[in-house]
Amino acid sequence: MRRSFPFLLLVFVANGVVAAPAFAKIIAGPGVVLAGPGRMAIVWQADDRRGEVFWGADPKTLSRTVDVSADEHDIFRAILAGLQPRTKYYYRVKSGRAFDVPGSFVSPGGPDDSFVFVAYGDSRARPRKHAKVAAAMLREDPALVLHTGDQVNISLTVFWREFFESAGPLLHRAPVLPTKGNHESLATPALERPYFDWFFHEPERAPEWASRRVVRYDGVCFIVLDTTQPCDAGTPQYAWLQAQLALAATAPDVKFRIVESHFPPYSISTHRNSADVLRYRKAAAPLFTAYGVDLVLSGHDHNYQRAVIDGVTYVVLGGGGANLDRGFKPQPWTKAFRSALSYLRVDVSPTQLRAVAKEPDGVVFDRFTIDARNNGRGAAPAPHAN
Repeated sequence: MRRSFPFLLLVFVANGVVAAPAFAKIIAGPGVVLAGPGRMAIVWQADDRRGEVFWGADPKTLSRTVDVSADEHDIFRAILAGLQPRTKYYYRVKSGRAFDVPGSFVSPGGPDDSFVFVAYGDSRARPRKHAKVAAAMLREDPALVLHTGDQVNISLTVFWREFFESAGPLLHRAPVLPTKGNHESLATPALERPYFDWFFHEPERAPEWASRRVVRYDGVCFIVLDTTQPCDAGTPQYAWLQAQLALAATAPDVKFRIVESHFPPYSISTHRNSADVLRYRKAAAPLFTAYGVDLVLSGHDHNYQRAVIDGVTYVVLGGGGANLDRGFKPQPWTKAFRSALSYLRVDVSPTQLRAVAKEPDGVVFDRFTIDARNNGRGAAPAPHAN
């Protein structure tokens, strides 16, 4: 008998206790996860202890293999290393006698390359609506998927399983860069940390890197924050954020700076006066302005909002499937608002971000562009190391 714990992509049975099967099979996954420069991770769950990934740039000849063992939660993490820039790779997972359908991803290129990413959030416990949004994003053929948090309603097996079943086809073919929300931050007594952390934690890095990280992708510096943890001046996360923003502001290969967080610094809807939102705004918004952040993507409120404040564009993406928040109070900085299932498609080039907000049926309800600007914008205080 073994206890299986679910997590973002890879989910098993509802009660968590299973008997050994007659023969091995893949239970859930696989999914693609960013794993550092020149690397991707293929992650899945199976009822065997050993697995393999066959992969390569030629879909007809997957000539490279990675052998991997399951961890204590029956989770497999195969690292595909030595990736060539701007290359499409194909992979197939084998566990026991079972093969999964082939998957694929495109490796990052360089600062002069272009790519498409999609972003959404607050999928929660509405699998049919979530599946509709995920299917629409898959049709965009993105290189990267951002989720702004609250993937599930609470960290119970049934909700993680629903998430995988809804978003699996999308996450099978594009790496995910997720944000921890207040709902998936809730752990069960059986776990030391929430399921989110078990999935995204890289063993060679400190545990906090499961919920905050920096990713460079084709000229974009993505900075992911964990707003379930304090970000006030003087806290470790504040010092870390300031240091990362300072590096990104002067890095010659960074054309755009994008911050991803669950709580929105600015909102005109349900959480506009929430203490945690106002506290986050007070701490982080001055840093975003001082260091020339181009775009801040958040969730938490279940609708779409766009604001421009002190040269920074703020977008709330909470239309991933959760019950919609319809009430709002426009402010002078409000540029767009819509209470609907929705997502954002962003076309990135070396000179411009071109963003289109869509409903799953293809209706476009907002557009905006952000031009690349010189690094080193603003006179900010010197960062201090964490």
